[in-house]
Amino acid sequence: MPHPRPALHRTIFAVDVEGFGDSKRTNPHRVAVRCGVYRALRRAFTRVGILWADCELNDCGDGVLVLVPPEVPKAFLVDSLPLELAEALSEHNRSSPEGERIRLRAGLHAGEINFDEHGVSSSSINHVFRLMEAPAFKAALADSPGVLALVTSQWFYEEVVCHSVHAAAESYRRIQVSVKETSADAWIVLPDQEEPPRVPELHDNPTPVPRQLPVHTPHFVGRAEELGQLDKLLDNPAREAGTVQVTSLYGPAGIGKTTLALRWAHQAADRFPDGQLHVDLRGAGNPLRPEVALRGFLGALGVPHAQVPVSLGAQAALYRTVTTGRKLLVLLDNARDAEQVRPLLPASPDCLVLVTSRDQLPGLVVREGARPMPLDTLSDDESASLLAKHLGWDRVAAEPEAVAALVRRCGRQPLALAVAATRAALTPWLSLGSVESDPRWTLGVGDTGDRRVPARCHVGLGRT
Repeated sequence: MPHPRPALHRTIFAVDVEGFGDSKRTNPHRVAVRCGVYRALRRAFTRVGILWADCELNDCGDGVLVLVPPEVPKAFLVDSLPLELAEALSEHNRSSPEGERIRLRAGLHAGEINFDEHGVSSSSINHVFRLMEAPAFKAALADSPGVLALVTSQWFYEEVVCHSVHAAAESYRRIQVSVKETSADAWIVLPDQEEPPRVPELHDNPTPVPRQLPVHTPHFVGRAEELGQLDKLLDNPAREAGTVQVTSLYGPAGIGKTTLALRWAHQAADRFPDGQLHVDLRGAGNPLRPEVALRGFLGALGVPHAQVPVSLGAQAALYRTVTTGRKLLVLLDNARDAEQVRPLLPASPDCLVLVTSRDQLPGLVVREGARPMPLDTLSDDESASLLAKHLGWDRVAAEPEAVAALVRRCGRQPLALAVAATRAALTPWLSLGSVESDPRWTLGVGDTGDRRVPARCHVGLGRT
């Protein structure tokens, strides 16, 4: 008899098809529905960066139990997954006959899962299914024109939803669940239920002034020419044309785009009295959906979540409306392409948009008249100054040849230099020459805590 697997912690995501057993559905309809559910789940999970193959699936006939590995951030399941799943279901329904259309109830919780030769079991799984059986939850989907309703446990709401930047906790509604042996509070949301947009009355709700810029690094050197070019943007020649001014700061990974953009944005913040908006668009990894970024921006500008539309076009239109007449600085960091950026452009010519990207974003240049600004590596002197910011001038001045070699090895890229300086700072008993020449010195991702560190930061590759 095989030994049972040990209990493991998992995020529990379960879905149940509304009306799966309806007499109007034929068996071929039900087969098509089941296939459609799996396709929609696979697509949604993949698009938010969760490997479908890493999840453990348990078929329930009229639904699916998905056990998500613990290394997947739980926020992924409430930030973008509900919208992605609703979009996939809507696409399926548009091309399917009535009997094959899908509306889902979904439940979220987390806990210990027990495994045996028959499958899985745990009180946490039972809890999810009890929540999904709550009459108030079933009624919420039945009364909605949407295709998806989500219920989370009290624990998941308090520990995940309320701490997520993009989950919009205020859009969730608390319900009482009393099903069989379960008596608990739960939280429900209808992610694809369209609400008519309404701009808040300014005299009723004073508009907040967002200050979203992250803290910038104290280890900043050089870039005087680039800062001067950015300062010229404050004259805002686009105002006469009645269009928003857009500048794209582009260059390879590790070149210092974000550092420069943040330094200048903080210096210029006072020139934008209506606030500064910032978002990391995650263009180099799992790109952030424009809808998610817009929900964050609209919330920061005082629009209640209940008044934020579902569709991207309606969200972008509302965003342009609420930014009209305002003087905002918008920093769109780490953009993937023009399509991701375009909905996030405000309407007012008094606004200024600064975009950072590894791509030149030619689409923005052609259609929106964006000004491209390439970013090059640091000079040798600037590179040495950056090392000195981390290590002190005494240590740098004592070994000029080793410093020059280290600068060459890092390709004069700011991030690579910062990582190298950190390694040297952690080994103060070694000379810089010893650090630079040590063939065993290779920095891995785990050394930096940042998966976006470029290849040159892996100093063992620096000579290639």
